Amino acid sequence: MRRAFLLLLTVHLAGCSSWQVQPIAPARLIETERPDRVLLTLHDGREVIVASPRMDGDSIHGEVQLGPDRAFHTSEVDQIAVREEDDRSGGIGVMAGALGLIVIAGLVCFVGTCW
Repeated sequence: MRRAFLLLLTVHLAGCSSWQVQPIAPARLIETERPDRVLLTLHDGREVIVASPRMDGDSIHGEVQLGPDRAFHTSEVDQIAVREEDDRSGGIGVMAGALGLIVIAGLVCFVGTCW
């Protein structure tokens, strides 16, 4: 039963959000939206997740995974993306969760007494 719960939780959480490329300039996005994290796609194809991004002149500063604060000049950035809720996958997660609860309730009733 614990495995089923963990599987359902993983499926639900994995489908709740995704990176969405933003059609505005990185500086404007960071200054107006103030996102917790951004995904930068650089000219050389690398993708870097920057936590607590902030602008300093023409550079995006922030914490990168497993490293100190880094700065990326906006001219290095091809795209900037933020995490957004995905309504479709969230709905699928809710349906999968409900189905999982029904299956677990059925198993409990099958092995023991329901009422």
